Amino acid sequence: MSMSSDSAIGPVTAEQPSTQRGRSTRRALMDAAREVIARVGYADARVVDITTEAGKSVGVFYNYFTDKAELLRSMVDEFRDQAYTRGDTVMTGDREPYEVIRDIVTVYWTTYREHAPVLSGVFQAAQIDSAFVDYWRDLRAPARTLIANNIRRLQAHDYCPGMDPDITASAIGAMLDYFCYVWLVEGGEAGRSSVTDEEAIDTLSRIWFNALWWKTEGAHGTT
Repeated sequence: MSMSSDSAIGPVTAEQPSTQRGRSTRRALMDAAREVIARVGYADARVVDITTEAGKSVGVFYNYFTDKAELLRSMVDEFRDQAYTRGDTVMTGDREPYEVIRDIVTVYWTTYREHAPVLSGVFQAAQIDSAFVDYWRDLRAPARTLIANNIRRLQAHDYCPGMDPDITASAIGAMLDYFCYVWLVEGGEAGRSSVTDEEAIDTLSRIWFNALWWKTEGAHGTT
């Protein structure tokens, strides 16, 4: 139950500049954009703010990105690639299902936390640019497909009968996405502004596990 199952839905790394200097400049612009978005938000982030933060000229920016929207997509692609790469290290084998789920949740929570300013930018961008709605939906789709396929395998062994795999996968994915957004971007809930990594990961893992690993009375079979 790794984050990716084949190359058709795995990460696609954006083309990198051919020189070390070019790669360093592109990296500097992306790191600067992360700082600016974290400080003022995506909508108010200007190209000149990003280049100033990076110590580069505005002209240099356009050697690497057509606009700040393309820059944001490149940064989110980096989040996706890192999440898949880390997810593929999760061992399954004969391990207990809960432990596998917990490892996957740990990957997502920790990777989201590292990229939180960037992911907040996607939510903001979707409010002003409808293209980002489709972009985020497409980016999320492979993980939802993997969860849905896992649910189908569980149902073949009499677990979670009657649940629609695709809708359930969407619900689990939305829980992960928005829970991370609330606590890692928005600053928590009213009356509580923080949660420990252990609390967050344990809560998400238990909800995911308990939603699927159950049988009706008299059902038989094992995973």
